[in-house]
Amino acid sequence: MSPLDIAIIVVVSVAFVAAVGAIIYRKVRKKGGCGCGCSGCPHSSGCCGRKDK
Repeated sequence: MSPLDIAIIVVVSVAFVAAVGAIIYRKVRKKGGCGCGCSGCPHSSGCCGRKDK
């Protein structure tokens, strides 16, 4: 493997870990998804208006 191949693998891996980390952070901080108090969102009636029990 050349150094360029290794650098590409590292960059893609870091980007993937950052994306997964951002998703987890948003879930933990309740800033995304249903039930988050997104009344200002134009799609809130589609996801937060339903109460499935």
